[in-house]
Amino acid sequence: MHAISIETTNSTLRSACVSALLVWLCLVWPGTAGRNVNAETMIAQGPNRANQADAEPPAGTLPAAPQADSERSGYIVDVELPLVGDRDELVKRQIRRIADSNRDAAQRPVVVLRFIRTAIAKPGDDADQGGLGSRGSQFERCLSLARFLTSPEGARVRLVAYLPETVEGHAVLPVLACEEILASSTAELGRAAIDEPLDASIEGAYRDVVSRRATLPVAAVMAMLDSTAEVYLLELVEGGTLVADRAEATKRRESGQVLREETLWAGGGLAQFSGQEMRNRRWIARTLDDPSELSGALDLSGTLRTSQQLPRDWRPVRLVISGEINSARANQIIRAIRGAIDQQQINLLMIELAHATSDFTTASRLASYIADLDSNEIYTLGIVTQPL
Repeated sequence: MHAISIETTNSTLRSACVSALLVWLCLVWPGTAGRNVNAETMIAQGPNRANQADAEPPAGTLPAAPQADSERSGYIVDVELPLVGDRDELVKRQIRRIADSNRDAAQRPVVVLRFIRTAIAKPGDDADQGGLGSRGSQFERCLSLARFLTSPEGARVRLVAYLPETVEGHAVLPVLACEEILASSTAELGRAAIDEPLDASIEGAYRDVVSRRATLPVAAVMAMLDSTAEVYLLELVEGGTLVADRAEATKRRESGQVLREETLWAGGGLAQFSGQEMRNRRWIARTLDDPSELSGALDLSGTLRTSQQLPRDWRPVRLVISGEINSARANQIIRAIRGAIDQQQINLLMIELAHATSDFTTASRLASYIADLDSNEIYTLGIVTQPL
């Protein structure tokens, strides 16, 4: 274990600025949210200790009980929207890594695909013009991911889509490709053809995915693609209900099969449905406004982890920071991190803070550098050992 210690003279405490730094360190850093790690244990174990399943327990302790067959592990993978560039490939790689690491598990691991929006233009752009939001996803990228999710390779894990916010455009396609959908009550799903006109190939792709998963009714999905489409809920004379488009509803009415009906979408625009609406129609399993409830809702044996937290050959370095972090110190810290990455090929960066202070500009610059590190290569962990 290498250690870089940066000690400076304490100055007046500026807690607001340090708090801003900690928000970046503990929340923005990929892979750190929602995990409680005993850092000292990790340090003591050394690089390969975490991979040794048959290692002897410390003296005076009992070995851990074997995992019950009914227990299922869970992971979370962010799907950044809009899906452009290689974002679909990043998701595929993480799913493969999770599946490979759990090939001997009694049950398929659960992978929650969290669909989140990221900016693709400068702040101030009109979101309705594609500056921010989930619009602008490339159909080819979305179709590629959807096909992977419904393939035998994707079937090695149980796929759950989680929508904490609205998803529209062709990003709807990989959502439909999951085995189960969870959404916040206010998040909306729909307006799939908002970015380009509907054609036969696009319609065929959606119909194929819906036929494979059957998460949402075909009529409801087609209304997300065709602004003239209408959707009806029919209560049939013979019993049961049916979600139908205009043509099917007319046919059933004329043959006297309809007891009652309700208009779910009247047309006049691309359809979109809120999480609460989909739950009321029993199209999705449940609504979930608090992400911390995901593990319980999915009956998992522990908290959700990321693919970066899978066992690996750890090459760690610890960076200890205390005192005032001025511009010069921030430069020194950045150089130290860059040197550790380039010269030692580290994949675990641990930053320990104790009585640290900083102005907001310097703290933000340092935190931005750390947050921009490649999360697929370097796992980052912030540790606070003393009051700030």
